[in-house]
Amino acid sequence: MHTTTSHSSRAPVVKRPKPEHMRVFSSAEDINSILRSQNHENITPDLTALRNQLSIRPGEGVIPPQDARLLLIQRWLNNVPGAHDLFSLWDSVTQRQNSVLALLVSILSSLLTLTSSHYTYHVLGQPIIKTILTPTYTRRLNSYLGGSHAELILVTLKLFNAMSSFAGGHEKKSVLEAFGWELKVSLPKLLNMRRKSAFDTSDTLTKPDIRTLYLLFILSFVGSDSPAQVKATFIEQHREPFLSIFKGVIQDSYAVVRRVFEICWAGLWSDPKVKRTLKINLFNEITISHLLKLYDRNVAEDNDPDHVPADLLHHFLLAICTRPGQGICFKDRGWYPRESDDDDEAGRGKIYNRILANVLKTLKVNEDLRQQELALKILSACPELVSGYWSGAALTLEPRLSSKWIANISFFGSVLSQPVPTWSFHLPGTDLYQPTPPPLSTISENILPSVNTKVHFTRGLQSASGLVQHCTALALAKCLAKYQEVIKAFLDVEAVLEESESEGQWCRRRRDIEREVRRRIPDFQVIVAFSQQKFEETSVHAKTMNSGAVSEATTNPSRTALLSESAHRLLWMYQRCLPMVVAEARFDVGKLLQGFVGEKMTMAEGGEEMTAAARFHIARQLHVLRFLKDSDQFVWSGKIGSTSQSYLTVLLSVLIATDILAVRRALFDLLEHVLGESILFQDDPTEPHLWLLSLPTSHRRRGTESPDGAALTDEGEAVIVFLDDCIQRYLKTPHRYVEVLDVLAGSTVPPNQSTNDRDEHLSSPLLMTVLEQLEIKITKRTLSPSDVLAITSFVRKLVFRLSSKQQDLGFLLAVADRFDVMLQVEKLFIEYPVITSAIRREVALLRAAFSYQDTPLQEISEEAKAFLSVVEEMPIPVAKATRKASAYELVDWLRLVQGQFGPPEIARVVAVLKKLHPPVISILPEHIFPGAGALWKGLDVISDGACCEILSEAALGDEPKFEGAKRAVCLVGHRLADSAAEQTRGLFFLLVTILKRASITLPSSEFMALKEVVFSRSNVIKSYLISVSLSDAEREGLHHLMKEILDPKDTRDRELLATTSLHWLRVLMSNSINDLTQLSLASPWIKYIQHQELFSLLDTLSSNSLSAETIATLLEPIVNAIKMMTTSESDHVHALIQRLPPLLALYSKSTSNTLEELIAIAIQLSLPAYHDGFQSGEAFEERNFIDVVRMAESRWSLNLDAWSGDIPVRSFLSQDLWTLSTVTIISGLLYSGHLPQDHFISWLSTDHCTARSPEHYILVLHAFLDVTSSQGEKLAEDNCWISQFSRILDVVLDTEGSQSVRSRGSVCLSLMTCSIPSKMEEFLAILVRTVQRLPISKMYPELLFVGQSLHARLPQLSREFITVLVKHGIQWAIRYFAEEDDPRLNTILIDLTSLIHVASEIKPHLVETILGVAVQNKLSHSVALQFVTALLPHVQLKPVVVNRHLQAILQHTNFFRYSGNVSPDTASIRDAVVQLLYTLFNLHPTNTCQVTHIEPLVKIYRGTLSKADGLILSIFRLFEIERKVSISSLLCKWSSTPNMLSSTSLEAIQSLDAILVLRTCLAFPSWRKLDELTTQKASPHEVQLYDPVFLMLLFAQMLAENPPESAFAWVAIFRTNIASLFIRALSSKYGNIRDIALCQLGGLWQHLENADLQERPHVLHILTLLKDVLPAPSNEPPRRLPSHTTLLLAHSLRGIFYPSNFIYPITARFLLQRPELDTSDVPLLYNMLYSSSDEWKKERGWIIRFLSDGMMSTSDWKVLKGRHSWDLLASLFQSSQDDHTLHAGILDATTSLLLKSGLLSWIEIQLLTSRGHNGVEWVKVLDNIMTVVDPGKLEMSTNGEWRAPTALPSSRWLPKQLFG
Repeated sequence: MHTTTSHSSRAPVVKRPKPEHMRVFSSAEDINSILRSQNHENITPDLTALRNQLSIRPGEGVIPPQDARLLLIQRWLNNVPGAHDLFSLWDSVTQRQNSVLALLVSILSSLLTLTSSHYTYHVLGQPIIKTILTPTYTRRLNSYLGGSHAELILVTLKLFNAMSSFAGGHEKKSVLEAFGWELKVSLPKLLNMRRKSAFDTSDTLTKPDIRTLYLLFILSFVGSDSPAQVKATFIEQHREPFLSIFKGVIQDSYAVVRRVFEICWAGLWSDPKVKRTLKINLFNEITISHLLKLYDRNVAEDNDPDHVPADLLHHFLLAICTRPGQGICFKDRGWYPRESDDDDEAGRGKIYNRILANVLKTLKVNEDLRQQELALKILSACPELVSGYWSGAALTLEPRLSSKWIANISFFGSVLSQPVPTWSFHLPGTDLYQPTPPPLSTISENILPSVNTKVHFTRGLQSASGLVQHCTALALAKCLAKYQEVIKAFLDVEAVLEESESEGQWCRRRRDIEREVRRRIPDFQVIVAFSQQKFEETSVHAKTMNSGAVSEATTNPSRTALLSESAHRLLWMYQRCLPMVVAEARFDVGKLLQGFVGEKMTMAEGGEEMTAAARFHIARQLHVLRFLKDSDQFVWSGKIGSTSQSYLTVLLSVLIATDILAVRRALFDLLEHVLGESILFQDDPTEPHLWLLSLPTSHRRRGTESPDGAALTDEGEAVIVFLDDCIQRYLKTPHRYVEVLDVLAGSTVPPNQSTNDRDEHLSSPLLMTVLEQLEIKITKRTLSPSDVLAITSFVRKLVFRLSSKQQDLGFLLAVADRFDVMLQVEKLFIEYPVITSAIRREVALLRAAFSYQDTPLQEISEEAKAFLSVVEEMPIPVAKATRKASAYELVDWLRLVQGQFGPPEIARVVAVLKKLHPPVISILPEHIFPGAGALWKGLDVISDGACCEILSEAALGDEPKFEGAKRAVCLVGHRLADSAAEQTRGLFFLLVTILKRASITLPSSEFMALKEVVFSRSNVIKSYLISVSLSDAEREGLHHLMKEILDPKDTRDRELLATTSLHWLRVLMSNSINDLTQLSLASPWIKYIQHQELFSLLDTLSSNSLSAETIATLLEPIVNAIKMMTTSESDHVHALIQRLPPLLALYSKSTSNTLEELIAIAIQLSLPAYHDGFQSGEAFEERNFIDVVRMAESRWSLNLDAWSGDIPVRSFLSQDLWTLSTVTIISGLLYSGHLPQDHFISWLSTDHCTARSPEHYILVLHAFLDVTSSQGEKLAEDNCWISQFSRILDVVLDTEGSQSVRSRGSVCLSLMTCSIPSKMEEFLAILVRTVQRLPISKMYPELLFVGQSLHARLPQLSREFITVLVKHGIQWAIRYFAEEDDPRLNTILIDLTSLIHVASEIKPHLVETILGVAVQNKLSHSVALQFVTALLPHVQLKPVVVNRHLQAILQHTNFFRYSGNVSPDTASIRDAVVQLLYTLFNLHPTNTCQVTHIEPLVKIYRGTLSKADGLILSIFRLFEIERKVSISSLLCKWSSTPNMLSSTSLEAIQSLDAILVLRTCLAFPSWRKLDELTTQKASPHEVQLYDPVFLMLLFAQMLAENPPESAFAWVAIFRTNIASLFIRALSSKYGNIRDIALCQLGGLWQHLENADLQERPHVLHILTLLKDVLPAPSNEPPRRLPSHTTLLLAHSLRGIFYPSNFIYPITARFLLQRPELDTSDVPLLYNMLYSSSDEWKKERGWIIRFLSDGMMSTSDWKVLKGRHSWDLLASLFQSSQDDHTLHAGILDATTSLLLKSGLLSWIEIQLLTSRGHNGVEWVKVLDNIMTVVDPGKLEMSTNGEWRAPTALPSSRWLPKQLFG
């Protein structure tokens, strides 16, 4: 039951009778009988039965075409068209018979719904809807809506919905106009009439109530199927009804809400034709506020859990509110204020997104996550809203322990975490930065808002609640992170703008930001206090006892760690972002390390199952370490409290203890930074890295003892204490240790050198301190045996690592000697022989590391082997700490055992370590003697490649750096200096692996420096490069290094080897050149020799003093090097060509394929580029245009230097074995004239020629025939020509041969036929017989090329051959059209089409067959259709055949798909289909011009200047000529919207695209004639424009048949800009165009005189001004008006109906200030070109475009010349060098100018001074000049000077603009 919520007096809905008592109608007579009944009281049951029988039931789906209801109403409406008996009954029913009226209206609704279901039934429903839309019935329906009968209201709304959707919305506009929108009282009530039944759970869209029906009716006018014009009209005129549906949407069902949002999105926001301003006016703050209520419905409302209304709203708002440039979200200027006038700023603020700014204030971000996400995304898309959000949002940021405050502070931090809008720092549309930074207030509000931020943050950090402290710390950290991002962005801008610290605006703004941030953040002491707070939380458990209460306190470690991490994060961020704030505070940064003391064991044991507290603890450590690194107040040598332990000791202890990779890296960075800047390592800041790597990493359990009873303590602690003591001593007296270092280093320098000659730094003097203190402490026995072992192991590893930074090992060997002396056995611990032996073992390891000699291994004792067996059998401990300790104990045992481990023992130890603790394996190689490959064999690494990979990874690490790579190279160099020959090869391979690994990550500059270290600075490798005594293995490794790392084509690599290559060149140039051993050693270096020396070496080969063996040995590498150099560097081509005669002489001595290839290159380069005509296409594919031009110029200049001398032509021609180089040489000799014609002809008759391969034969023959043809010579008769012609033809028809060879063969056939007159007929006969013997399935494009060439040279003689070829081509095409498409065959069809007009006697039955096949299978194949179209004019087809094929095309299932689509991708298909139709229509116009053939063309006609539309318009004209009937009745249904038809010509005019009409007006086609309807002259950019002739004819028909009657209709007409187009047409060159345009303007004036239009006086004023400049009417066409005059009036007329356009007030003021127009003047020129208004840039750009649009003829140029317009533009262009937009506009204007006023000279000046911009525009200018000028007159008037400016673009920078 339907009732209203506010009026319960509505009449109830009449219950329907049960189906079993209803009457069933089976014929039209049954329906007619009840409708003609006069008894209205008894007719209700019958009408009810008819209503129920015709009703469409809920959920019925698609109605099939053979539905019984459709067939019933078809029979009924065929007998009673338009159901007039139903309307008669309606007329006889009184207004009080509401139930009968409801039944009648319901029946009409069902009729329209049924007839609208299928296209074939639309003709039945059309009369019905036309009748309903008459005023009589629309008034009745509107009155029903205002009544009180609910059922009648319901069915009336159903009828309106059916009318609106009938035939896809064909009558939607009429329904919109007929509906009673003026019912202001009744219509709003309809939205409150909902179905009240609580038990009705059916879908409201399936069984809609009154509100839903009215809502759907409103939405039907903005749906995706509605035309844009209907949408615009509805929104403009009936905005309130549309907005009213959102007021009650909160109570609608999920399905209705979804339908509303879907239609709003698809129909409004996704339709680009609807103005955005109209959409935005709908979805303003009020509408959004109604929609936001749906967020409260946040649970599923039916069985589907996804049906949540809040989700629907959320996604809809995200779509329209968060994408700049779409929806209600405007793209603003980011942090910059809006550019607007003062009035705008006062009225609307400084932002575009006012709606979003107001919506943001209403979002409940602290209550709903969806609204919070919406707010964040809006602020991310519109960063300009952030600064104004805080004051209006009223977020409560006062610290308190509440969920709302936590949500507020979390949202606060999320907003400030948005990325910096760096895109707004650029000038709009460019990559250039703004000269001025954003306002300080905006930046500050995006970092730290001014909402008592400092107070709130301070209170939050001092709060008693840990949760409040943590949330506050997080928010503050996000603010500081945002500040850091802003500063980084500002620094980037400053670097690009090259600003100074004192004068730069961005620099000053950055300092202002820093001051403002310091003012808004909490004091640093607050952060310090927060970090030093004892974070403990007690939970008191009260137990009630007789004596009182007992409280138990338990700590929460996770909470403590979390707050500590937050506090230390703030400390680090303060130091990083605001170091001056930290520096001003009294704070000992070293105290932060107190938390590290005593924590090393925790760090060492953690990691298996790390707790949250442990993870926070690690993060806190990282913050502290980063803070100390950034701080300049950290004194690493200071003491902790009152202890003697220094900060350095703590850091080193943690470094040894921790297993966390991130902590280790942070410690390494900190220690390398602080130690590298200290006096300890002032010479080499990178050396601390080596010291840190040498620290021990093993761990021991307490109570561990050696086999001899010595206590083994922790090695790390001993080394750190000892090292700290050494550092303290060094810092007290550094000069003493520097002197000791110099003395020791001086003792290692040879007598003829000094220490100053070293090019590398020695180690730090701290090493001398370490050695001294170690010796003293050993002598005084102050160190335990375990400590001595640990320190000696540390020193041993350190000294070895220091060798990686010194190529000269003399100093380190001296250190090793001293190390050996101080650790003699007698000075050590005799009571502990095992420890003493282990210490001596460390010395032996150091010696072995420097000796690089494999020594025999000493086997370990049997007791050690037995112990190893016991270890293998021991059970593996469960605890990880125990397993780890056991692994380190095993390594200790290995160090203490007597003897040396071999591969089997090492393998057994590794197996045990894998079970215990695998990371310990990494320290195992440090304690194994190098030699005999024991380590690799023990680790089971067999291949050399695996060894290289492992070693390179160990040397470089995960992230290779330059210093690390250089150290690795140095170590390999040491090994190379003292290695055996068999090991050298592997070392070179290892070096290659290291360098390749480094090349992946290092920058190119650093990698080049690394190669310089290897090849230029390493004395060892340099000695290998020039050594003459290398073994085969050593030479193999060295050559592998050269091949993989160096590139001979790279100039920088050749410079690296300049010294080496010069050495080997001297060897080659010396007396030992004939020594084959020396030659074999020097040959690999030839490719690195510089080009001048290389050519000198080539000259040496040409001398007679060299032996044949020498020449054979050197020839190959020299020629290869020259060939490589010549192809990569064009500068050496000239030198190569000059040496062509010596090369030929050398070739006679030693036949070499490489030498032959070099000779071929020299000959090829001596000829002009692309001389054979077969390389230009390839060149343009592989190179850009500028390279092609330069190469052609270079080759042409080389051709001027003709080479001469005796050339062994016959030796090449008679050579037994031919290669491509041989062919190239012979072809080059032919083109250069060095091979006589008679010699070549005689060679053709030889067996030697017959033995040549087809490829070689064709290439040589083509060169011969090409030269003969270009010289205009005719070849003499010879018996060999017929056989040669047949051989060439066989090659052409061989499909297995190369395509390029077959193409050249076809050229040879053509040239031979034309060059031998005596054999011409025989050649043609052979071709004819060949084509006749071809199978139908074969078609050769080469034969088509022959046919084209012969037709061009022998048009009469070749006709028979071409006819046979075309006949065969048609038969082949019939077969091809029936198969699948093959794009490769399109070229064949195109070539075949070009020969059709030459062929004669084409068979009609073949054409008829191929036409049918093409229409059926190839309607989307444009090339196939063009081929068929070309055939039709050459045959006579019967009219019935033409009609049959014409109907087959028009009735094709895909006809509208192929012909109605106007996209650029399918334009060729559309043109081909319409061209075929045009040809068919013109074959038999009397038969083809039928209405049924014309109607489909109206639907595909778009009214544009495209080729297809021009042909369709010609077909329309042909129809009128043949049938003597106007086509206006069909064209009135035309619509510019695809798949839509108009009901009247007025609707057709209103459907025009206003923007496209405006473009047609601005770029008016001056070539358009009235009597020539085809549009073949349209340029590519004009094919999208409207055809002005068609628009004028359509407008004339509209004025005659259906002129506008309402003000809205007039406004819609003028807003299409069609009247402006008529004014513009008065500047046409053709009088009949101007005449018809003036007639339309006259008719428009006449109808405007009585029009109810507010803008009528303004329009008439413009038309009056136009009338005054025209002469009095006469029989002659009106005179042509200057283009600038008509353009001004067109813009003025458009501005009246688009007043928001900035040009409207300017043009209106200009016209109102003048009583008449001056047609000899350029309007608005000076006022806008030199405007002083705020929008001067926009006005100047508009007037330049105005001048460009107005250049149509010479008379327009005269007007411009009279005002010196060109001179003004030229001066403006020259004075604005940096305004690229202005330059583009002026250049666009110059493309329309004639060759006047010294234009060429000015262009030349601009080209010479150009900076490389606007290249394409200059080509357009010069292209226009070359098109319109007379070259002869131009040559005479300028004496040839015109060539320079027109050739400049191609020779300077233009090709780079086009192709580079």
